[in-house]
Amino acid sequence: MNKLIINFIMLFKPLFTKMGVDTQQLRVILEVKLLMDDRRPYNQMRRAHKQKKDTKNTSLLAMFFLALMGCFMIFLLTMGNPLLGHTLYLSMFMIMMALTLVSDFTSVLIDVRDNFIILPRPVNDSTFTTSRILHITVHVFKMLISIGLPGLIYVVITDGPLGGIAFFVEIIATTLFSIFVVNMIYLLVLKVSSPEKFKNFISYFQIFVSIFVFAGYQVLPRISTRMDLHGINLLAYKLAYVYPPVWFASFYDTISHPETFAVAKLVMGVIGIIVPFVTIFIVVRYLAPGFNRKLSAIAGSGSEPEPQLVTTTGAAAVKEPATFVSNLSKFLCKDPVEQAGFKLTWWLTSRYRDFKVKVYPSFAYVPVYFVYYVFLGKGSGRNDPRSPEITEGQGYLLLTYLTSFVILTVLSQISQSEKYKAAWVMFSTPHNRPGKIVSGMFKAVMLKYFVPFYLVVSIFGLFLWGPVIINDLVLSFFNILVYGVILAIINVTYLPFSQPAVTEGGKTFARFLVMFVIFILGMAHYALSRWEWAINTGAVFSILLFWVLFHYFSKRDWKAMEADYG
Repeated sequence: MNKLIINFIMLFKPLFTKMGVDTQQLRVILEVKLLMDDRRPYNQMRRAHKQKKDTKNTSLLAMFFLALMGCFMIFLLTMGNPLLGHTLYLSMFMIMMALTLVSDFTSVLIDVRDNFIILPRPVNDSTFTTSRILHITVHVFKMLISIGLPGLIYVVITDGPLGGIAFFVEIIATTLFSIFVVNMIYLLVLKVSSPEKFKNFISYFQIFVSIFVFAGYQVLPRISTRMDLHGINLLAYKLAYVYPPVWFASFYDTISHPETFAVAKLVMGVIGIIVPFVTIFIVVRYLAPGFNRKLSAIAGSGSEPEPQLVTTTGAAAVKEPATFVSNLSKFLCKDPVEQAGFKLTWWLTSRYRDFKVKVYPSFAYVPVYFVYYVFLGKGSGRNDPRSPEITEGQGYLLLTYLTSFVILTVLSQISQSEKYKAAWVMFSTPHNRPGKIVSGMFKAVMLKYFVPFYLVVSIFGLFLWGPVIINDLVLSFFNILVYGVILAIINVTYLPFSQPAVTEGGKTFARFLVMFVIFILGMAHYALSRWEWAINTGAVFSILLFWVLFHYFSKRDWKAMEADYG
């Protein structure tokens, strides 16, 4: 595909030559840039990027995932109200374009390595600038085609070629406006924050993208089926006249459905075509120079804040300051090595951006399914959480066991880090109890990530179902802990953050099977829920089983660890 794109670009060789561009150098630069892009794992695929060999064609996979989102968005075009349907579609399209530009293609938009690799070589400014513009244009074009192609096919089938042309024009206008919005977001954040905080902003934006996509996939279809959207007249609302997607949708509606012609729609359609090109001119003419100066500051900053040196003398040099995490570790871990594993895990999970980007999006499963079950599930009584339709069932079991998603993702990523070489300190210290380090890690993960989710769900369950479910909450809590420690025994075969992110796992099948443990435990709990004595007995058995498994997990020695490291 890259060859096809480059050959198409080279059709404009005479124009580039008149601009002072060395077309041979331009071709080589674009070939290398696009080749490196194909080897770079995108945000949605980083969890699956475990192979040691070079990754190829990841841009095609990214386009495939975006095309799936485009297929999902087609349902917005099926409404009987074209103006409203296309407004909602273009709103989603613009959000997806902006979020994807900020998250997955940040390395392209703010890539300053060219300044150090290309500029020292005999490449003139015109070639350098043109190559960068074309590189970004190719990425935007790939996103445009991926997200918009399913909708374009649908519109051509339903409204004919003229509708397809109008649709293509409106998504191009939406894309240009999205680029302007992204540029404004970057400049605003860079203006009010440091380069280090900007990198944190990008990381949290990636997390938000994943949560937004998942929540939209679950919630939007349910909302559209519950609301009567067909009879809404957008032109009756004054705010619609200043909402950009309405401008773009008005252009399409005016061209494809002339029977609904209105002067207001014609004016907004013209505005929708003119404004995106004006905003792009503003970006290129006025915003780009300041943006490039800000990029140099980002390039000069490290990936993590510099540690501060603290010099102490006397007793203070060996006495650790009392902190919240230190007090927690002393309370929960009696062994000093286990305390070290607890504190190390707690601090590093808060520090490493890569870990948070990979793990935090999975936390959306719990609140999204929580909202869906309470307010958007089947039945008419879900607008009131305390309706008999909910409180007479056993939905609290589903809500509590959903919190196990948190454990699955965290324990799958806890051993991996981009800075894994820093783990040498855990191998060089004079101790022979690596099991204590991973047991401290397990306690930190459970307390920091699992327990807060479970407490919120439990409080909500007690509010709806009352104290009668306390023993169920105890049983489900320890059942999830049993599942967690089994998952840790199978999955956590390395010390925390001691392996590169490209490590290839050799226990994939075992890790897949252990996912059924929580399903079996949950079904057993549901089967026993009609007898109080069975629930109480099961809780005692679950506590004992957890203690035995955790004791076994904490006794892991170097011989067992070396089998995995070797």
